[in-house]
Amino acid sequence: MRYQLKLILLFLALAVITNGTLMTVMYFNMKRIVFAEIQSKALSIAITAAALIDGEPHKKIKTHADETTEEYKTLWTQLRKVREANRRHDTHMEYVYTMTKSLDAPDELRFGVDAEDPDSPNVSHAGDIYEGEYERWDINHPFVENYFSEDKWGTWLTGYAPLKDRAGGTVAAIGVDLKASSIKGEINRILLIGLVSMGLSMALAIAISLLLSKWASKPLYKIKKTVEAIGKGDLEARINLNTPDEFGEVGAAINEMAAGLKEREQIKQTFSKYVSKQVADELLQNPYHIVLGGIRQEVTVLFSDIRGFTAWSELFSPEDVISQLNEYFSEMVNIIFKHDGTLLKYIGDGIMAMFGAPVRHSNDPLRAVKAALEMNEELANLNRRWHIEGRKPLKIGIGINTGEVIVGNVGDVRRMEYTAIGYNVNIAARMEKLTVKYDVPIIISENTMHYVKDQAVVNKIGAVEVKGSTRLVRVFEVIGLNGKRDYIQRDNSVELIGVRA
Repeated sequence: MRYQLKLILLFLALAVITNGTLMTVMYFNMKRIVFAEIQSKALSIAITAAALIDGEPHKKIKTHADETTEEYKTLWTQLRKVREANRRHDTHMEYVYTMTKSLDAPDELRFGVDAEDPDSPNVSHAGDIYEGEYERWDINHPFVENYFSEDKWGTWLTGYAPLKDRAGGTVAAIGVDLKASSIKGEINRILLIGLVSMGLSMALAIAISLLLSKWASKPLYKIKKTVEAIGKGDLEARINLNTPDEFGEVGAAINEMAAGLKEREQIKQTFSKYVSKQVADELLQNPYHIVLGGIRQEVTVLFSDIRGFTAWSELFSPEDVISQLNEYFSEMVNIIFKHDGTLLKYIGDGIMAMFGAPVRHSNDPLRAVKAALEMNEELANLNRRWHIEGRKPLKIGIGINTGEVIVGNVGDVRRMEYTAIGYNVNIAARMEKLTVKYDVPIIISENTMHYVKDQAVVNKIGAVEVKGSTRLVRVFEVIGLNGKRDYIQRDNSVELIGVRA
């Protein structure tokens, strides 16, 4: 969800909650006030009527037959005047009448005098029992209902007042019915006004939220545009936010990030052509390790080669050869990188790697030997799987030599190659060739042996003539490391690893 949309929704939610809360509070307060006012009107009419009417004649009205008496007619006329005087739109009054309670049934109400026309279908006659619902009240005191009551004539709010005789005794109660539909209509008008007001405020909130969200999101769009440009490789992209707030701080941080990325990219472009990611990352973190141009430096060079590759490759299709070779290279290079070696190049089916440049470690010769042993062990694992898959196992030879070489960039500005050249590189290559002659997996020179003699388990092969060297070179077969029970056998085919007897 976009940030601007989030802001709009946030403003709208705030408007809905605020206006909804205000409207709800206003509605219920107004409803309470209106209802209380209506109650007051019903009670006021009943009390006023009871005060103006003499209740003495009411004592003689008991049954329907009493409606022909003068007493009934007098009370009917008085109640009729009360009804006509108060039948206004602001009072919502519909009926006025008297009621009495039975002495033998205190909860039973009976009609006395009804101000309706005698021939009206809604008229109640003297002595008729009231069958609707009502709140129980003391007939000797004024009372108004707290809720709308229902009967066969409709829904009402009723107020009562005691009708007294000349001695001050209560002879009946005057009831005043106010129409609930009219009252509810007035309350609903309040609700409608509230809803219309809320709708208008929501429309205003939408307009304001659109303006505010656009204004608040403007710095984010600038930041997004700049970050996208940087992500696409434009390290010259910068953002200009002259705002003394968090957006301004983010903009400044992005500009610093872009400058740092540009500097790192320059270094990365130089070394990404010839070093592993692991070494490249270390160089980026420690750029002082970088020295452009050739330098003389002691390193350990490792050569590995697949034995009989040409004959092996002729047995299979090009696709199968490339697939198995890529699988082999992937595992071997992972091991070289694991021990912080630098992959210099692939030479056909061979690998040339270097330990000690461009990043030097105190134990680079031992790292190279460990890498060679692990490469041989991993090849055994691959051979076992290839054997199950029906593919032909491979054998490799690894030669290692330590000494001074010239390390640097070879080529031109359009295509550079980071490599090592010199006498000791050639010696390492000759060590690998000797693995074929002596049929052993790993051979190291006496220079490397000098550094690993306390850690490696070796078999001395002897002093041999090496092409390109004017002197004899003592060479050794590496079969394992001190403190380990597993040693390399002289054959790195399927059954490569065994326990030395």
